[in-house]
Amino acid sequence: MPGDIELDTGAVNESGKSVSDAADELRTKITEFQSKLEGYESAFGGDDLGSAMQSVYDAIREAAMESYEDNTATVTETGDRIVDMAKSYEAIETAHSEQLTAFLKEMGE
Repeated sequence: MPGDIELDTGAVNESGKSVSDAADELRTKITEFQSKLEGYESAFGGDDLGSAMQSVYDAIREAAMESYEDNTATVTETGDRIVDMAKSYEAIETAHSEQLTAFLKEMGE
């Protein structure tokens, strides 16, 4: 029938898993990046100016890492929700199909 909407729940499920996998990969890259940044801890020197620059750098790095972690968690949550959506849609479709089959049996078809 024209205007019907068809949803491939398997494809939606796989898409959700891909989103979660991308978040896991991003989390790994962020951890690697943090390790590299630790190598620059003494790059600013020990004088007053270096200490001030180090303090600014540390504050910015901390804020950036917190933001990256929050964003990665949100991407993971989004992937999980997509998977849940596919499962819910499939369960609803199954229930509707079973109800229609039962109704048609009652009607004698």
